[in-house]
This record gives sequence, C-alpha cells and structure tokens, in this order.
Amino acid sequence: MTGDSWRERRCALLRDDPGEAERVARLLDRLGTENRDDEEIEAEHRASRLAAAQEYAPYARLDEELQLRETKDRDQEIIISGRITELRESGLVKVKTGTAKNAPAYDVRFEKPEELLRMRPGLGDNVHFRVRFRQQLDSMGIARSTEYTYLGPAAEQTSLPLEP
Repeated sequence: MTGDSWRERRCALLRDDPGEAERVARLLDRLGTENRDDEEIEAEHRASRLAAAQEYAPYARLDEELQLRETKDRDQEIIISGRITELRESGLVKVKTGTAKNAPAYDVRFEKPEELLRMRPGLGDNVHFRVRFRQQLDSMGIARSTEYTYLGPAAEQTSLPLEP
C-alpha cells in the first residue's frame, strides 16, 4: 500500500470506467463537496484548532502551537503509607496502600538510589514516606503527568487509645 489518499486511489480506479466516473462526479457536485489537497486540509485543520484555542486565549497565534501545550507544575507534600510490592535498582519503589486488589499503588522515585539501599527495604515491608507529589497541568488545568519523589521518612501514626 502506498501513501496515496483514498480519493487518489478511488480516482485511479474510476479512470477505467467513464460511466462510474461521471456518476461519482454528479454525486460530488450535488453534495457540494470538492477535491482538496493535503495542504488545504491541513490549513483548515490548523485554523479550526486556532479558533478553538482563541476561545480560551484570545491572542493565541498558530506559531505558538495554540498555547494549549503550556504546562505548569503543582507541587504538594503528602504522606504515603503502605507495603512495598516492587523494588528497582534505579531507585523506584512501588507502595500499595491496602490489601485489596484495587487498592491504590504509588511509584515513588528516589533521586539518590543509594539512599534507598541504605534503608535496606524488603518486599512486603510496611513504609511511611514523605513525598513530593508533582502534577504537570496543561493550560486547561488537566493533569498531563504525575510523579512522587521521596523526601524522607514520615512519622508512623500511633493508634488512638480506645475507651472501654
């Protein structure tokens, strides 16, 4: 198969059948469609993307790639507690927060893998990590990526005393 468009392949097939070619031409004329080359289609597509972007950013221009690709980071410090289900030499630890099959699991990245080695963690160990939760948001506020970076150990929560 070549890179030709379906229109070009269809036109090539119709060259041998003048009756069919005439019928298709009448149909296209009646529908008001026209043959356009790829550059025209791309130009129209870019113009419609620009119009959509200008709904949110009135001064958007095409050469700015519509301003929709701009991202900003949102950082927050959180505590992740759970058990280790995966360890990697690259400094990645998967922490599952519950025993249920669908319990959330977090990939916590250690910037210095040797720090992870010094902790001597094992699979199944319970851990309490302070992590930086970073989300990259696009200009519409939609999260494009999420990462968890180890900051240090978190104090274990003590159980509350139960009254008799």
